[in-house]
Amino acid sequence: HAEMSIARRAASLAAAGAVVMTHSASDTVLAAIELIQPGLVLATESLPLGEGVPFAARLADQGLRVEVVPDAAMRKAVS
Repeated sequence: HAEMSIARRAASLAAAGAVVMTHSASDTVLAAIELIQPGLVLATESLPLGEGVPFAARLADQGLRVEVVPDAAMRKAVS
């Protein structure tokens, strides 16, 4: 229940169609993104394990527009 409460709170901070950036992978973040339905998700690679790449694929499989961003390019991606 705590995970869904956190996801709802996070989702209340962004509007549908927003651009959302993620780092790493999280079921709580996934739930928030599903609630938000952003226009674009920027998912960092999350090196050294690279868990951001399969997380991005999971989001894309749900029909979301996703771009994988190299960790070193995070600042450029949001500016």
